[in-house]
Amino acid sequence: MITSGLTALYQQALALSEELLALARTGEWDRLVNEEMRYLNAIEHLTRQQEVATLPADQQRQVRPILRALIANESTLRTLLTQRLDELRGLVEQQSRQQSVNHAYGSLAGNILYPGSGV
Repeated sequence: MITSGLTALYQQALALSEELLALARTGEWDRLVNEEMRYLNAIEHLTRQQEVATLPADQQRQVRPILRALIANESTLRTLLTQRLDELRGLVEQQSRQQSVNHAYGSLAGNILYPGSGV
């Protein structure tokens, strides 16, 4: 593969990374999961191509800001995913507490309780 093709692959990976970041920022988690495979495939393809070619110094200078942006996007995406995981964890805990309350008081549903009734 010619080295300009490698630069194009880096740019494609960056575009996909930015798309994932936009999906995370807008809370489109299902689409993000679906699109993540495209990104991972692009990175895998880039890695395979990079193994057989070495970029000249001038193209390394072109790719360097792309790599920095990819790393920054990965970091931001990781932060957003961690926040989403914490949100989901809170929802699961809330659901669990609600089920415990329902279980504890479910047997009393529809009953009128009077003081001293011993229920």
